[in-house]
Amino acid sequence: MRYLSELFLFYAIIIGTCFNSNLMSFLTLPEFEHAPETPEELWKMLEYEIRLTNIPGAACDQFFSHTKNSMYIDIKKRMKVVPLSAMTQSMMETALGPKSVQINYDLLGQIDLAENMTLHKAFRPMKMSRTPIFDLPISFVLRKYSKLTET
Repeated sequence: MRYLSELFLFYAIIIGTCFNSNLMSFLTLPEFEHAPETPEELWKMLEYEIRLTNIPGAACDQFFSHTKNSMYIDIKKRMKVVPLSAMTQSMMETALGPKSVQINYDLLGQIDLAENMTLHKAFRPMKMSRTPIFDLPISFVLRKYSKLTET
């Protein structure tokens, strides 16, 4: 009986250690390299292919055509312009391909991903930037006593 209890405790310690450590995830999941999360990181990582969803005359198009910042000028030189009709294909290539970045409008890109690449609600095929390239201060103006606002 003593031998059986010692054997049980020995295996309990080993199994408990395996469950509480990251050994299984370390052995089974690949180690991904760091992807750029800010425009500065993207500027420094020259091996990344940059795609821009082109909406002629939109804020992003105006920004990259009038910027004087050397960082954004260097990013613009490396960009491959993707027409709006090929946005879905480009997003798929970015999500599934190595070392590629898609510059897109936040909501437009999220809707496109939700329609075409959602396997599970917790699955996120792409990583969003922590810092936007530019902020778009847009808001809606409603009447003071509108039924769409709280009174």
